[in-house]
Amino acid sequence: MEKRGKQKSRFWSTTGKLIGVLLGLLLLNRIVYYALLPMIFFHAGFSEEAFDRLRENGSVRALEIPTEHGMLYGWETGENPRKVALYFGGDSIDSNAWLDGLIASGQNSVFQDMTLLTVDYPTFGRSPGPISEQRFLETAETLYSYALDRFPDASMCLIGYSLGCSAALSLAESHTTDGLILIAPMFDGTSMYFPRDSLPHNWFERTASVKLNNDLLATNVSERTLVIYSDSDQITKRVDVEALCALFPTMPTRVCVPPCDHGAYWTVLETGEAIQRFLESM
Repeated sequence: MEKRGKQKSRFWSTTGKLIGVLLGLLLLNRIVYYALLPMIFFHAGFSEEAFDRLRENGSVRALEIPTEHGMLYGWETGENPRKVALYFGGDSIDSNAWLDGLIASGQNSVFQDMTLLTVDYPTFGRSPGPISEQRFLETAETLYSYALDRFPDASMCLIGYSLGCSAALSLAESHTTDGLILIAPMFDGTSMYFPRDSLPHNWFERTASVKLNNDLLATNVSERTLVIYSDSDQITKRVDVEALCALFPTMPTRVCVPPCDHGAYWTVLETGEAIQRFLESM
């Protein structure tokens, strides 16, 4: 009986240790998962079908900008040298898919009276990697310098979508432009995953390798600004968007579009209409 009791005791002790190890691994997995989320660019693959359609479209032109790290690829549309828009797209999508979808939906008419330039970040679309926050911001500077060299007398508007809002804000903070449009902007790189001012948010915001400090940039941006958001966006929530807007020296014009997911703003007609009104007022 004593031997059997010891065997049962060892069994439950071993089982308890295994359960503890499994729970520990599960907890570690979650911690690592959430720790890495604010640090990773979910870079996009190359949409070959969209690229082929755009290449055959006479209204768009392939854009190639050489850099010390390799070529940046993207697209140009429109032929107005006096009015230029730079578009910085969101995560997980390349310029081919975005512009192809814009043309298919007819929303490209928003930019019909100007020149629109957009490129893929490193590792996005056809642009070579690797990607980092520094390379991401360098890409924005490269496109801005390229546009300024080609169109020195043009009025220039910066447009950012989600992740791309950080690129547009960074340029607006360091350069003088004629307008800034932010679609579904993040408060910072961590607020998508943890509520602002919560302990996890503050810890990850300090330790993450990708900061995307939109909140700090906004305090130094004086351009006329349009901010577009949706109440149903669960990635960049309205409360965070409004907190970001409150940091600007002058409160941006804000437009709440009908319910849509974070990646679906360009499927909503009100998004294009708000942008077109803003661009026409420049």
